[in-house]
Amino acid sequence: MKPNHFHEMLIAIAMVLGLSLAAAEFYSVRELLASLIIFSVLFGTMGTAVLMLILIQEAVLKGAAHVKALAERHGDPVLRNRRWN
Repeated sequence: MKPNHFHEMLIAIAMVLGLSLAAAEFYSVRELLASLIIFSVLFGTMGTAVLMLILIQEAVLKGAAHVKALAERHGDPVLRNRRWN
């Protein structure tokens, strides 16, 4: 093998190694971005679910208070029973 071919082969090997290292670094960055996006989507979904549950709870409590106020206004005997108070 001529020294010129050996030198070209070393340059080619170095370029392949450099390219593979760069690709590996971009792969880890891509994986990091993918995990960040997945976390953001899951966190947003869970946050939305919690906020919807709080909204439903508030609506149910407000509705129950409204029903109780209507029953008290009309003198409902069920609410005057000691078992329900």
